[in-house]
Amino acid sequence: GSLQANNIYNAQSGQIYAGNNLSITANQALINEGSIASQNTISINAPQIYNAGCIEAINGNLNLVSPSDLIISSSPNNAYFDAFKGSINLSVNNENTNSNSSDSINILNGNFLSLDLNLEAGKNGSIDAITQNVTGSINTYANSIHIASSSSDMIIGSSTILGDPTYVNTTGPITLSGSITTSGGSIAIIASTNINVASGTSTSLSTSVSTSIGSGNVVMIAGAGSNISYTGINTTSTIPGTSIGSGETVSVTLGSNSGNAGGNIDLVTGNTLSTGSAVISTTSVYGGNAGNVTLVAIGASGSYGQVLLSNSTNSYGIYAQELSAGGGANGNVTIISSAANGSSGSVNGIEVGE
Repeated sequence: GSLQANNIYNAQSGQIYAGNNLSITANQALINEGSIASQNTISINAPQIYNAGCIEAINGNLNLVSPSDLIISSSPNNAYFDAFKGSINLSVNNENTNSNSSDSINILNGNFLSLDLNLEAGKNGSIDAITQNVTGSINTYANSIHIASSSSDMIIGSSTILGDPTYVNTTGPITLSGSITTSGGSIAIIASTNINVASGTSTSLSTSVSTSIGSGNVVMIAGAGSNISYTGINTTSTIPGTSIGSGETVSVTLGSNSGNAGGNIDLVTGNTLSTGSAVISTTSVYGGNAGNVTLVAIGASGSYGQVLLSNSTNSYGIYAQELSAGGGANGNVTIISSAANGSSGSVNGIEVGE
């Protein structure tokens, strides 16, 4: 089935249902306060989507597409985007026709329940999102990415980012299930509890570049607890249109760790990366400065507060060197491990210098 109009409004008691695929085109906005469902795939083409109900692709994918900037805003806690057996795909059409476009994907609130959450804004685009639960692997392609969620487990898949990605989970762990690479942009990963690697995946982080611009920093904080807040987020109250301002950043403030057991940074367990490889690389060449690496694992009880880069099978390195002797500075590696039992964790394979 298909629907097309300038604006589409589905009221709280309303139901839109298709027995197979469903296509919805809203030239200006789609407002859903009821139920939109399809037995197969749902494709929605609209620049603004407001959801206070449920949009569910029962056996297929959920595709949310905009001709340019895509703004998705939702009622806190009670809004659902579901594709339990498939993927939720968000993209901007301009990337397909104009590789130099700088469009954005802005998300405020909503639960995204699927196998994968794929976000594609293009090489010059930006992704800014604050969500509730996200169950699928988050795979991204954009110039800059700032994502904060309150997920039971925030899973970060393969990500290609030209700028500076920031990932925050305020209620649980962050699991890395693929490599994250930037073109000199810094990487920040902050978890309420652990930062882990998905079992059987080859995972690494790299801000290294092959030009003289210098490499970005890597910051990872595990065990931050519930005291994570955001600053610098610009939102509006217009419905539809509530959004994080394009180009805004997400800042994280860590308060006291009271009541939280803490977390570990474990980049070796389950990782299939070849032993001896760089699990974190911030190297530079041609006189550019190498990036700094900061790993913080906060532990309040038990064995939390560990930073693990090696086990009985594998040992991984952190490489933060200026490789060409071109006059650039080497990076600094700082590891803060505050295990409650006095153990500082297992830290091996760090290389800093020529």
